[in-house]
Amino acid sequence: MPGGGVMKRSAVFALVLLCAFLPSLANSDAQFETLVQARSFECVYLSATFGYWSEGSTFAGISEKGPESEPVAEMTFKSIDLQKGEAIIQTPWEEREVEVVNGIRGLTFIDYGSLGMMRMVTVFPYLCPERQAFCSVLSEHTSRSGSASPTQAFGFCRAR
Repeated sequence: MPGGGVMKRSAVFALVLLCAFLPSLANSDAQFETLVQARSFECVYLSATFGYWSEGSTFAGISEKGPESEPVAEMTFKSIDLQKGEAIIQTPWEEREVEVVNGIRGLTFIDYGSLGMMRMVTVFPYLCPERQAFCSVLSEHTSRSGSASPTQAFGFCRAR
């Protein structure tokens, strides 16, 4: 049969790839189980990108705050109930109920804020070994001083 050698090589190559990535897939699954079993997370965000518009203009620019400074944001999610899709967010200035969505590859907390501005936090099932915490991203869609001010912050969440 013509092409039989190519098919055999493809099958062997696929098997080699599967064997190479199987341990990392199992590790990822174990990390995902740890993630969804946690009932609280302590999160810290060390760097961020801020977008802004000047009055009467199109997009004005981006500013960044890096890891050498104080944390950009700190928050705790507690009383996480994936069945009900609820959790409590606690920040230095407030504590209230938020939604939590158990996605295929992470947990996303959705906070509509007291003024209707949206905050979303996704905690990914990827453990950063030197911090013993999961990778996380914080997105805020806010308005400050008469201008739109979106923020994307990057950090870690430790399961408790």
